[in-house]
Amino acid sequence: SLLQNDVRISYWDYQVRADRRVLGWKLSLLVFGSSDDLVETGADLGNNSSASGEYLAQFHRASLRARRPLGEGQVALQIAFGQDRSTAPILANYPVTERALSLMPRALYERKGEDVDYEAGVDGQVEWLSPTIGVNEAGASDLAHKRTALLWGGYASTTLRAGARLSLTPALRFDCYTITGSSKMDLGPRLSARLRLDNMTWLSANGGRFSQAPNLGIQLPAAENFGLALYGLQTSWQGALGFGTGHLPGLEVEVTGYLQRYVLTDLRDPGLLAADPLARDFLIRRDARSYGVEILIRRPPRERLNGWISYTLSQSQRALGSGVIGPSDWDQRHILNVVLGYRLGSYTLGSRAHLNTGRPVLVAGSQAESFVRLPTFYQLDVRAERSFLFNTFTLHVYLEVVNATLNRETINLWQAPGGAVNSTTIRVFLPSLGVRGEL
Repeated sequence: SLLQNDVRISYWDYQVRADRRVLGWKLSLLVFGSSDDLVETGADLGNNSSASGEYLAQFHRASLRARRPLGEGQVALQIAFGQDRSTAPILANYPVTERALSLMPRALYERKGEDVDYEAGVDGQVEWLSPTIGVNEAGASDLAHKRTALLWGGYASTTLRAGARLSLTPALRFDCYTITGSSKMDLGPRLSARLRLDNMTWLSANGGRFSQAPNLGIQLPAAENFGLALYGLQTSWQGALGFGTGHLPGLEVEVTGYLQRYVLTDLRDPGLLAADPLARDFLIRRDARSYGVEILIRRPPRERLNGWISYTLSQSQRALGSGVIGPSDWDQRHILNVVLGYRLGSYTLGSRAHLNTGRPVLVAGSQAESFVRLPTFYQLDVRAERSFLFNTFTLHVYLEVVNATLNRETINLWQAPGGAVNSTTIRVFLPSLGVRGEL
């Protein structure tokens, strides 16, 4: 807050783990949680006050896992409890806070053989959601109503190995969703394969069908599992083909192409700032497709200079009706990330560079509406760490700066009454000084 006034940021996290063997069972208890809260204070929101708001994502989890041998394989059991809270404006005039409690059981059995591996299991989630909405709660959607969601599924997979080079894993998953008394089911066949051309080069392929309940355009941990009776399931057929090699000195390179065809819930009209999210036609089912290629170059952590470079060239499209196909709201054509670390004695220096081209946003004017892409954004993060070795523990002191380039990111475009197109920008600049100890 001493260095910027665009946003107010607070965050915390914790984790505790304990492991123990009891009567042949290997038990593991994990308790963890975090909270991230960002409030836009309107420093550079211009006259477009609708862009301001609070974004909060907070959760707590407690998970108990148990594993032991059974026959020629192993059985694993897990029970987890969760509490979530999220706050965000769905639209400018529609703040929503969701609280959720969840119970998540899981059981699986796996057996590994010389040429064949087997795995089968069941998993589920019972979630009790309690929303708090700042407007009238009448409407066709159950987004603003207290509701219970029951999700469960079963799966089975087999891994077949033909010598040391080829492995095939066919799998089948059955999912059942019950939300506010409405139930839907889906069957998802899947297949993955890996072929080694030599000891350091491989081909990989995978594909299948997947499903999930309807959701909003923004992903909030507790604002989920609603509208099943209105919109049905989101379903997807997707596949990927990859090539990788470790023949380059000190580097591992992998190139993956992917294609996805799916049906999803999308905003019917993104230009309606005063729309009612509880209305039957607030969301609409659209056919969609995404495709692209990802390039990943890694240098392993054991090297003094280590890190990775990833680049994604992608396109995400929606069927808008009447034969019109357009980009989705999250269509970023180019995404580049570069992460580097360098060890120099007891010092470690690191940096991360990120660049993405802009996604399209709808600009509504007095004459017409048009989609305009946001400008390209980039930022640089830097970190320096010093390690101190003692007899029984190690102490690390570090300084980290997120967005050391002080760049502003454009998050929206809007047209003033005079016709000029103005931008809504935000700057997140976060310096951190920390101490970490290891026993």
